[in-house]
Amino acid sequence: MAMSLTTPDNIRTLQKKLYLKAKAEPSYRFYLLYDKVHRADILRHAYNLVRANKGAPGVDGATCAAIEAAGLANWLGGIETERNRCGGITYKFCARVEKMSSVAD
Repeated sequence: MAMSLTTPDNIRTLQKKLYLKAKAEPSYRFYLLYDKVHRADILRHAYNLVRANKGAPGVDGATCAAIEAAGLANWLGGIETERNRCGGITYKFCARVEKMSSVAD
């Protein structure tokens, strides 16, 4: 049975609202999106896209096969548990500083 990779309506609605906000206010900064990307429906859809595209392991080294072996519901539940354990939103904005290194001749 083929899996539908069509974006669900609730996620499309969020995407459209964010798009319209960004177009209406180009200088607006979306600092509080952290809670949106941790929604179970968004994580499940993102996982399905990664799986369909044969995506590489993430920064934690977890592969799709390892996640499925442990159970996708357990993985999603672990993310929710960790988020709740940390008191909800734990992201702190930090400006990225880039430093160019000089190459000796």
